[in-house]
Amino acid sequence: MDRKVFDCNVLGMRNKYSLPGVICMQGINKIEITVVVLLTVVARFSAALITGGLFHPDVYEHEQLANNILNGKGYVGILDGDIYSSMMYPLYPYLNAGIYYITGHSQPAMISVQIIISCFSSILVVLIGRDLMKSPAPFVAGIIA
Repeated sequence: MDRKVFDCNVLGMRNKYSLPGVICMQGINKIEITVVVLLTVVARFSAALITGGLFHPDVYEHEQLANNILNGKGYVGILDGDIYSSMMYPLYPYLNAGIYYITGHSQPAMISVQIIISCFSSILVVLIGRDLMKSPAPFVAGIIA
């Protein structure tokens, strides 16, 4: 089986990785990535403002779990007075609880963190697309993602 060898410049040191699927930032057009990130942030903040989701997000289950975590009730949900264990993955509610703890329960701050995290998916689309397609398709795909 043939493996591609990627030369990566990490912290000024030249390392060789022979693992398939390693994505390196070497040779990446930083302006292209910056434009994709800025367009992603602008598009998602605009959508959040237009739909009202920035100040009134529709995530009551995660909100309830985050509030219960902060109030010391644990990772449980309460529906019609009944307490039930949540069947959701815990990372997102704990992320909500952490952001709410730091910001004093600011929903716009939580949405802002989500938008920033989601920018990484656009960057990944561009980086993976560069291996699969010719320019400008990866750039356009990153903007759409």
